[in-house]
Amino acid sequence: MSESLAKGKSDRITNENDDDEPATKKSKSEDSASKPTTTKSHQNHLMYIENPVSVKEFITKKLGCEDGTDSMHFTYEETLYQPMEKAPSVSRDISTKYLAPTLDGVTLSAGGSDCSGYAVVICDGDDKGDGGGLPKKERLFEALGLTGAVMEERKISMDELEIEAKDFKNFPFFQYTEDTCDLDDIEDEDIKAHQKITDVLVQHLTHHFKFDFGWPEIEDDPYAEPIAAAPILCGGRASDGNIVAVVAMRLYA
Repeated sequence: MSESLAKGKSDRITNENDDDEPATKKSKSEDSASKPTTTKSHQNHLMYIENPVSVKEFITKKLGCEDGTDSMHFTYEETLYQPMEKAPSVSRDISTKYLAPTLDGVTLSAGGSDCSGYAVVICDGDDKGDGGGLPKKERLFEALGLTGAVMEERKISMDELEIEAKDFKNFPFFQYTEDTCDLDDIEDEDIKAHQKITDVLVQHLTHHFKFDFGWPEIEDDPYAEPIAAAPILCGGRASDGNIVAVVAMRLYA
């Protein structure tokens, strides 16, 4: 992935109803004003994480969402995530005392690969979102520090992002369901490790969800594929209204 692509403004994610405007040279002040801004209730818009690194390093290196080619890439905010010690106290305690220890040393399945999972907090206490307390997908995309995504020269639209209500109580693997994961093929040790993670999500959080980059439905491009490797979030709301989640990666091989 080239540095210019990672920084390219032309790859920012767009909504379908955005108006196309001719490119014009912007002044420094106009360019600054055009960068992603936060709402008043989300001044701390990026997620909180232990040992914060830059958005690009986390997405591409720690999660592994990079295929080594220019055909698939993200664009990012050029900044660091927020340190966990500054997160709201209730959500921080759930993340650091309960969720993070269960993730330590556990390898998560990413579909076509394996990955690590990280406990994060996302400020969302002033915005309960839609769907009975589910966070908004736009809020989660913003918290990840992403500004755009491209797959095979096609810009990923906001419509392709998915937020799905989940019930983590009935299956040990929070990323999957019984229909998509056969426990007979998995070692008992792995099942127990994942069950501990899922138990934390069930016991300490409500309004459980999974956030992912879904399959596109494009009438004039029926063979369009979703971005191959992408971050996912599985979590819920803490009692203070903010979000605690596991951020990991999924790969469509």
